[in-house]
Amino acid sequence: MLDTDALAQVRRTLEADGFHLDAREDGDRLHITVTADPGTCGDCLVPKGVLRQILRRALGIPAESIDVTYPNDSVGSYDPLGPSDALGPGATRATREETAK
Repeated sequence: MLDTDALAQVRRTLEADGFHLDAREDGDRLHITVTADPGTCGDCLVPKGVLRQILRRALGIPAESIDVTYPNDSVGSYDPLGPSDALGPGATRATREETAK
């Protein structure tokens, strides 16, 4: 069960810049979708890995169990340093960088 107070704090931080966070639990995974208000710079968010670490600290869950979708992500796009499920839960940054080559 998610710490809704901690999640609300992260949500408020994003909302101050015109972004909205939706969180959905699915088993041991947390799916985060960030959307942007019209006119908000979708490229102005922190890298997904940074948001995962913010959520890990706030919620006390492993960063590897957090999937993040950003406003400018297109369906089927590949983020070589993105969601851990693309390369498996044990993938490291080095593994992701090697795979991206």
